[in-house]
Amino acid sequence: MKIYWLALFLICLTACSNAGKVMRAVDSDLEALANRSIEKEDGSVLYKIRIFPSKNILEEHKKTLNQSMMYHADSLFYLFDGKKKIYAMQSEPVMSGINGCYEYMVVFDAGDDVKAENQVLVYQDKFINQKRYELR
Repeated sequence: MKIYWLALFLICLTACSNAGKVMRAVDSDLEALANRSIEKEDGSVLYKIRIFPSKNILEEHKKTLNQSMMYHADSLFYLFDGKKKIYAMQSEPVMSGINGCYEYMVVFDAGDDVKAENQVLVYQDKFINQKRYELR
């Protein structure tokens, strides 16, 4: 019986360790967090991404920012290996209920390019400050 529980514990531990680390980019205008959460059977990769604009920016541009971040966010995210950009196959806003947070599920198409180790997830802002953020 002890071996059963030990085996179950080890399986749970290894499953948790494969969830991926949280990648982050921060400056005075915003904080971006990402988690490479799932590699699907077809080889595509899913990222969960959250963007937290600063309170000042939210107060100044809340109405236009909400519309832009929810309906015009299809090309904000890409993978970059130093040579070429791989844009997301799908980018879906998620209603998380967290005030001042814009959350997305971003899927990159299957292929060796998506699985390369030297890739960086990039958030190219278009609505807050037009800066490029590398999430590492």
